[in-house]
Amino acid sequence: MKFKLFPIKRLFQIIFLSLFVAIVSFDASAAFDENTNKRKISKKQLELLLGLCGGGSDLGSFNIAAYGKYPPFSWKVQNDAQKKYEGFVPEIVHKALNDIGIKKIHENFYDSTEDMLKDATLGKIDIIFTTSYDARTIKVMDLIYPAYFGNPISLISRKDNIIQDDQLSGKIGAIIVSEGLGGMISGILPTDAKLMEVEDFNVAYKKLLSKEIDFIVAGKYLAMSEASALGIKNRISIPNKNFKTNKIFAGFSKVSKCHYFKEGFENAFKKYFEDKDASRDRMKKAIESWADYKKQSGDLVEMPADETEQPATDSENKTDEITEETTEQVAEQTEVTVEQNKEVVAEEKAPVEEKQAEPVVQQPAEVIPARPPVFRKPGEPAPAPVRPAVIGGQGKQFPAPTNAPVRPPVFKRPVEGK
Repeated sequence: MKFKLFPIKRLFQIIFLSLFVAIVSFDASAAFDENTNKRKISKKQLELLLGLCGGGSDLGSFNIAAYGKYPPFSWKVQNDAQKKYEGFVPEIVHKALNDIGIKKIHENFYDSTEDMLKDATLGKIDIIFTTSYDARTIKVMDLIYPAYFGNPISLISRKDNIIQDDQLSGKIGAIIVSEGLGGMISGILPTDAKLMEVEDFNVAYKKLLSKEIDFIVAGKYLAMSEASALGIKNRISIPNKNFKTNKIFAGFSKVSKCHYFKEGFENAFKKYFEDKDASRDRMKKAIESWADYKKQSGDLVEMPADETEQPATDSENKTDEITEETTEQVAEQTEVTVEQNKEVVAEEKAPVEEKQAEPVVQQPAEVIPARPPVFRKPGEPAPAPVRPAVIGGQGKQFPAPTNAPVRPPVFKRPVEGK
């Protein structure tokens, strides 16, 4: 068997480019452009760096990542030996990267946030395009502000038993494990509301329609697309009012070898979300695409029979609309900072019914018994008047002021026979 030797010229190119990236990325003494706050590199250096990041040569590629199953934003489709992303966001990410000259793009698929952020910390990922603003993420990623879209969290219930967000006390609900909403909503549910984790919407909707649970907390768009695939849109209620707002971000790994291109990608990426109507139409198409994909894949279960068979009306249930409230959240978001995020979290907590303050009843002061009279010898000076003083009825005693009036001694008449 003959072995083909690796070309020496190509080997030297890889070594040179690797050293160049290390110098550009980590040399603190490199010159900065005062206008852009970016390290100055020559045109030749820029071409080499672009080549290492998938800009036309076969020396490197640009690595993007998301959840393998996060519809309708993104999901993994596998045809033969090829895997690729489909959904609302992947096509836009590819277009924005192509706009800045990056052509060779490698897609990475993850099931958990922990694994994805771990690889981003190691520099194995350049961009994550479905992430959220939280403490773990901002340590690893440079997010692109504002959030490019919202994924509102909805309170889903049966059409014949609609549950409002102020009616959760004593109820049983479910969340989808892959959405990871447990930590996000646990603090806003009543303490006596029970919440279980289920594998997917097949299980969640089956439990809801069989009346094993009273509600589901899930992403609005995913709930809409799953209900459409299962043919139960007319049997569930997905209100226009959001239970909680969840914003979706894209971000660059802070240690990405291609971090130099963050600004260019950010500008190109934002342009595709400037048109509100276009963004809304893309989301509708993504919802329909996921429903079709699920039907074709056969990943469906039989739902319990409908006992009511009541047709839905537009005013009761608008599960196939992207609401104006959501659209406003999508396209007119202001830039998020750490302080603003804290305010948003405070505002998004479920309203708590204010209890009328109970009247404060002041406790009566402690009764101090009278002192017995003190008899002094003639000419003996009286001691400084000191008597216990009670503050607020709490039993704390302090010396009385020196200018307080002195109670004269009370002399009792002697009792006869004593």
